[in-house]
Amino acid sequence: MLAEIRGSLNNKKFIILNKSINDMKQFNSINLIGPKSKHAFASISWQPPLGILSLATYIKEHTPEIEIGVFNEEVLPLPSDVFNAEIIGINTQISNYERCLELAKKAKDNDCLVVFGGAFATCMAEKILENRDFVDAIVIGDGEMALNEIINRKFFSKINNLACRDGGKISINKQIPVDLNSISFPDRSFIDMNVYFRNFRKFHPNSQFRRPTTFYSQKGCIWHEKTGGCIFCGRIGKYRTIKPEKFWKEIEYLEKTYKIDYAFDQADSFTQNRMWLKELIKSKPSKTNIKFRVWLSSNQIDNEIAEILSNLGVHDAFIGIESGDPKSLQAFQKGTTPQQNIRATEILNKFGIKAYAQFVLGAPGETEESLNNSLEHAKELIKIGNIETLGCTIMLPLPGSKSWEMLKQKTKVLESDLFDYKELQKIWMNEFTDVKIETIKKTMKEMEKLPVPMHLMRKES
Repeated sequence: MLAEIRGSLNNKKFIILNKSINDMKQFNSINLIGPKSKHAFASISWQPPLGILSLATYIKEHTPEIEIGVFNEEVLPLPSDVFNAEIIGINTQISNYERCLELAKKAKDNDCLVVFGGAFATCMAEKILENRDFVDAIVIGDGEMALNEIINRKFFSKINNLACRDGGKISINKQIPVDLNSISFPDRSFIDMNVYFRNFRKFHPNSQFRRPTTFYSQKGCIWHEKTGGCIFCGRIGKYRTIKPEKFWKEIEYLEKTYKIDYAFDQADSFTQNRMWLKELIKSKPSKTNIKFRVWLSSNQIDNEIAEILSNLGVHDAFIGIESGDPKSLQAFQKGTTPQQNIRATEILNKFGIKAYAQFVLGAPGETEESLNNSLEHAKELIKIGNIETLGCTIMLPLPGSKSWEMLKQKTKVLESDLFDYKELQKIWMNEFTDVKIETIKKTMKEMEKLPVPMHLMRKES
């Protein structure tokens, strides 16, 4: 099926797809895998893998003859025959990349065509193709059309949103964001939704909700496009919205087919487009009873927006508080202030919307004083009365973010495509803050003592 053409680039060998393959008929099978993360947290086990489900949905509609498997290792072990498919697509993240490499090697040993995708591979495509000859191609950004064209054996060099090896060189092809309204919403019949429902109830036994799922109303971030965004954000892709009629079509489908009672929107900020939000509430069906969880930015919340959220059925909202220190928020390029955080929480409380306050510790210039300001800010927010959960993580530079570029100037660690995220955190603290990572962990311990549950995004040791 594949011909190995050995070339050399920086003294490294590559496997290149023989161009005569274009004369062959399409591939017959593909398995899409979401590998297990090194530092998983409870929410992963109940949130369906929307990205690979969207890929599977598009392929099923456009190449219906192919056999498609969707496997989420965060939820269930991979079957022993997972590498029997002709193509293996692997969703990469910084938290699961080492596992991605393990699976890719096994797939190549089974003569599979190996394609990486996801946020990590999108930002690290060139280095991955330089270092990993068992990875044949990398989908950049939106992968629905690109992966379907691979299945139908289009020349790699002609496929948009693809990074590949072409004539001994690495080629990053033209990137085109998909129109969210031109594709179907993810088909959840590829997975067993009951497994996800059970996992939610296992980790949230006291929740009033029993059948949750995830969806997305928008992709991208307006703030990122205007300013470059928060320095810790590895955001990829243009800002796009789903039309209100499609939004409600998916919600009604989820409610009817799976009896969903709680839907978690994956958009960066549900309230970033006020006009879209007003159209959404105007078109809300009268019979839908689903409650929502959404992400918000505190500088977008006022009484008008909160009333719309309440009328839409928003039960609770993630707020990216990040820090209680004004200088730290400026250093993060967050675009918010502690006063806006308090005001937004008060307004949400007035409209009966619970809040999940998320902190990131380790801003450029972070000091013991600024850490204490964050601790005191958390206490002040809790006094308002609607903070349901505190979230806290240590600053981690992500590929594609401003912080990643800042760190690249300070260390050679990032010259590879595989690294220990804890090492990155320590280097960041040493180079860009005035505190040690142990001091930050101490602040996190103090936050854990506060009278609301604490959710750690990554389990730090």
